[in-house]
Amino acid sequence: MLAFKPLRRALVAASLLCLPMLVQAQPFPTKPVKIVVAFGAGVVDTGARVMAKALSEKWGQPVIVENVTGAGGNIAAEQVARSIGDGSVFLVTGRNIIVNPFLFQKVPYTPFKDLLPVSIFANLPFVIVTHPSVPARTLTELVGYAKANPGKLNFGSGGIGTTPHISGELFKLKAGLNMVHVPYKGSAATVAALVGGQIDLAIDSVTPYLGFIQRGDVRVIAATGANRIAKLPNVPTTKEAGFGEFQVAAWLSVWAPGTTAPSVIEQVNKDIMTVMELPEVRSQFARLEMEPAALPMLQLHEYLRAETKQWAEVVRISGAKAD
Repeated sequence: MLAFKPLRRALVAASLLCLPMLVQAQPFPTKPVKIVVAFGAGVVDTGARVMAKALSEKWGQPVIVENVTGAGGNIAAEQVARSIGDGSVFLVTGRNIIVNPFLFQKVPYTPFKDLLPVSIFANLPFVIVTHPSVPARTLTELVGYAKANPGKLNFGSGGIGTTPHISGELFKLKAGLNMVHVPYKGSAATVAALVGGQIDLAIDSVTPYLGFIQRGDVRVIAATGANRIAKLPNVPTTKEAGFGEFQVAAWLSVWAPGTTAPSVIEQVNKDIMTVMELPEVRSQFARLEMEPAALPMLQLHEYLRAETKQWAEVVRISGAKAD
């Protein structure tokens, strides 16, 4: 029996050397996943929950959605940036993730370092909507009224640094307007403020406004994307209205803590691309007036770098500041 001890020791040593490979080969994820949404109730939150449900079914693990609002998304971003990068926590946010470093004097994260892009998962068509008390029915009339009454009109958004905020800043810049920005905590609060007449207009996702548009509680002036919106076929685009230099829409994205392994990010990117093609996901997104969207990692980084450059310039020229 003693003659076999060296062989036994060699086999044990070999098996121990294989353990890291076995651990790495374990399927992802092996425990519940949390998605931190940087916005309150509204279309972003709803879209994130649709994606979370599809990923949960694919992974066979619970995917919990938690809303963390405040500071233009910086609180949620910081929470995720400081989380352990083991694939159990992700951030869902919008364009504010790359805009806030230029709007705020200081932000508690560095994009592409403390937070790494995983995927874009949706695009949202935008509209310009006003309270009926604003005496304008076309984009030309709205611009004319705003120019004749500098500083009188205000526009709302779901928070500093959000796409509705910087879209408003871009609109001011392109049309040469003086309007005041009023930030709220999420799109639902912005909708309520516009319907209630606390603000004059918003440049925002069409989804939460559709019912109010149909009832006449708010007035839709134009669609800000390249195409008309299916549920509002009679509403012209900004280009059709003679303001082709102003075109905006929103995208929603997923980010991971900076310490997350590239292999995990790659897998989640591919999994999001897969679930965005599911008929049930596409159907639910269509009802939300959202377009499923996903890019492979190389194209994702190229796109986000270009977006960062473009919107940093908008912030610089407009002089918009959050603090």
